[in-house]
Amino acid sequence: MEEITLDTEMIRLLMAIDENKNISQVARAAEMNLSQVKDVLVRLLKLELVVPVKKDVTYLEQPFINFVKTKLSEFVGPMGEILIEDILDEMGLRIDRIPVNAAPDFVRNIAGEIPQEENRTLFADMVFSRIPTV
Repeated sequence: MEEITLDTEMIRLLMAIDENKNISQVARAAEMNLSQVKDVLVRLLKLELVVPVKKDVTYLEQPFINFVKTKLSEFVGPMGEILIEDILDEMGLRIDRIPVNAAPDFVRNIAGEIPQEENRTLFADMVFSRIPTV
């Protein structure tokens, strides 16, 4: 049998993986962002230490996205569109393919870009209350 070497990220992710958790929950448990999780998962797949599991994915609908854009623009103006694009890029997502289970991280990341703490909290409270359930 061939010897396998794992780095700390791989071990951390393996310890966090649970079939009852979505990828965002695994990322939080492993203290990684979604981009890091993707990179580490690719390495684990190549080593055949994890296997893909197909599950139905529900994506955020356009009315929710529009609500986020509108509320964000109230706090940061026209920079809101750019912030959303940057956050989605960091998360490895597209505007039309944001899984509902990634919505809390998406909102948290956007809120983190709002300069004033009070406004951050207001934005997060308004948007979190509108996140659809799966």
